[in-house]
Amino acid sequence: MKGSWELDLKEYKMKKKLCYLVLATVLTAMAISCQKDRLAIQSFKPKYLLKSMEWPALGQTATFSYNGNSTVRSVDYKTASTLTIRNYSYGAVGLTSISSSQSLAASTFQYEATTGLVAKMNRVINDGPTPRISQVLDFGYNAFSHLTSMRFFEVNAVGSNLNATTTYTYVSTLFSELLTIDRNGNKRLIRIDGYSDEVSFDPLWFLENEVTSLSPLYNYPVLKHLASRAKLPASFKVYRLENGQELLEKTYAITYTISNQKLLRQLSKITDHGTSITTDLEVIYHY
Repeated sequence: MKGSWELDLKEYKMKKKLCYLVLATVLTAMAISCQKDRLAIQSFKPKYLLKSMEWPALGQTATFSYNGNSTVRSVDYKTASTLTIRNYSYGAVGLTSISSSQSLAASTFQYEATTGLVAKMNRVINDGPTPRISQVLDFGYNAFSHLTSMRFFEVNAVGSNLNATTTYTYVSTLFSELLTIDRNGNKRLIRIDGYSDEVSFDPLWFLENEVTSLSPLYNYPVLKHLASRAKLPASFKVYRLENGQELLEKTYAITYTISNQKLLRQLSKITDHGTSITTDLEVIYHY
């Protein structure tokens, strides 16, 4: 009886040690995968340097200038009568600020100390003796460095007020739904139905220098994530949620012309279901 008991105890200890070993292996693999995913997003660079973008219907062009390390230094936006220069600054982790020659406002970026992921985008107004923050986008992530939330704060002399919160849902590693709830409980949903073929791009080609209704989709962390996966949204719809119903507000259908992951042309068809007006917008990319 004693020998059998000792064998059972020994077998139990071996199984316990094996379980710990398997668990440690799984956790190590998860940590390595998470680190690789994070590094892929941080170190991503496009295959092609864009010279300019052209909006034929608007009579507008955007001409790119680069730093020695191929990061965007500035973009000149020109129409027949105007010139706006957008400037980009960088630090050790990445992009730190975007400013415009025609605006007192600028965007600054803060990063998480341990992961290097984008933590905040601040809208800074230079209209007084010292710059002041007027808006903040605060980004949250899960253990796999995937964006899970974006909180939009408005800042005044009294303090900061939470204006809206967006939560992100994924299918595999791509965004599928973005749900935004504002301070009054109003809900809007962006549902992404499809993505482009593989395409190499710089997030700055699509990043706006202000907070808009599409900021939940076209913000810096989302665009960095999509760039690392060589995908752009090709079809998405915007809904207003009321009384458990989804009320369709806008439809975006975007056709990309891509050759060897080089983006050559983009045709966006935007339908406003409230007014039944459809707008077409073409963008041509030059290298």
